[in-house]
Amino acid sequence: YQRRVHGIPKVVETVADVDAVRASVPGSRVFLVRLTAALSTLEIRLQSRPFGGSIEWHLRRAAELCDVFAANPIGDVVIDVDGRSVEQVAQDVIAQWQDLSSVS
Repeated sequence: YQRRVHGIPKVVETVADVDAVRASVPGSRVFLVRLTAALSTLEIRLQSRPFGGSIEWHLRRAAELCDVFAANPIGDVVIDVDGRSVEQVAQDVIAQWQDLSSVS
């Protein structure tokens, strides 16, 4: 038996969204990591990305999602990414997943 781990980057706003992911991979264990950052951080990061069209939709969506996540705090773990590198966040995700996996 070999365990396979897959990452599915997806905006998950509700428990129904989690259920949809779970249903798409029958028999799997879904480990939901919610990454958070201050809206100002999200705006800076978005403004540094190349977009083919208007960035306005992305900025509005970031603000909307901050509200959604505050009202609907789902996730196995929540990791604040403000001021952290991609490598630091990845190490934290792996550590949290390993901690949770050893308990279940």
